Amino acid sequence: MKYFIVTFISISIIFPLNGFAAETPRLVIQGVTISVGSKAVFSPDGTFLVSGGGSGNENTIQLWNPHTGERIATLEGHTDRITTLALSSDGTTLASASWDRTIRLWHLHRYELKATFQGRFRETLSVAFSPDGKTLASGSGWEDTHIRLWDTAIAQQIGRLETYTRWTNALAFSPDGTLLASGSRDGTIRLWDARGAFMLTDRPRLTLTAHTDSVQDIAFSPDGRILASASLDGMLRLSDVSTGEVLALLAGHTGGVYAVAFSPDGMTIVSGSRDETIRLWNLYTGTHRSTLYGHTASVTSLAFSPDGTTFASGSLDNTILLWDYTSPNRYDVTGDGSVNIQDLTFVASRIGQPSPDLNGDGIVNILDMMLIANQIGES
Repeated sequence: MKYFIVTFISISIIFPLNGFAAETPRLVIQGVTISVGSKAVFSPDGTFLVSGGGSGNENTIQLWNPHTGERIATLEGHTDRITTLALSSDGTTLASASWDRTIRLWHLHRYELKATFQGRFRETLSVAFSPDGKTLASGSGWEDTHIRLWDTAIAQQIGRLETYTRWTNALAFSPDGTLLASGSRDGTIRLWDARGAFMLTDRPRLTLTAHTDSVQDIAFSPDGRILASASLDGMLRLSDVSTGEVLALLAGHTGGVYAVAFSPDGMTIVSGSRDETIRLWNLYTGTHRSTLYGHTASVTSLAFSPDGTTFASGSLDNTILLWDYTSPNRYDVTGDGSVNIQDLTFVASRIGQPSPDLNGDGIVNILDMMLIANQIGES
């Protein structure tokens, strides 16, 4: 086992060093048709993984066992390629969209169709459930510049938001359901107030000129304070959702970035790119942690298991790779393998103290180190 050392005034405290991601995938699922925008998503209990397309049929939806790679079920009904997927937070309902110009809701536990949304809209490129599962947002391409809002209980459109731009490639609700974010082909991101009758207004709360090329994916941090966006300009952008301020620009991929995801522990950002690699980043410092190789084509989909021990990557090479992930020590904020004054200052801020004097005795000393040691041991 590897260790890191905390040193303070000639006294050292040793803790085990947690790893990040295994260098090779633990499981390869083959025969999957992954297209740009088509997601692989985990069920909330982590018992299955859902992907669009498989076994040479791009119109189907596949459910997989993420531990064995076995196909659990196939859902059929669409008449053209699956473009995107989303799963409700309770794991009971799956939304799928297709080039057949329909959006379908499925009873996942029954493996049967629940409802079909049809209307005057073109191909749907993005869908997202509100956290309570009552509303589904959908975004389209071509001439349609609207985000449509659907009541999932009655399968009816209940509103629409005017983006004034085509190709809404990405949608995401904040974890508390108060914001809806959209990312578009023109490089902009819009944040909409999702509280109350938000579907009655066409004006976003914030519009960010975020990228110089198409926004392909967006994701909220687990605490809802940060929005990550992936773009064909090769950049990852981290934005403060309350102000729109750029917190960091993460550069390193040598091709456009198609996918982004936060680890459930809130410590790591994972990105997938046209350069066929997966990169892991330290959220707090913006530094690159590691690069994973395994795909032979663009990586277009990323998803973490709910317990944070695994993430899945989907690629145009028609595979899903499953990677083991271990949370880094949450108090080693800088990711340098040691807990130091910079890390202690961050810990203090997270527990509501203005300084790293964790025990409140007026000085920063070994007692504060021991306090953080106890907190680390409990985590």
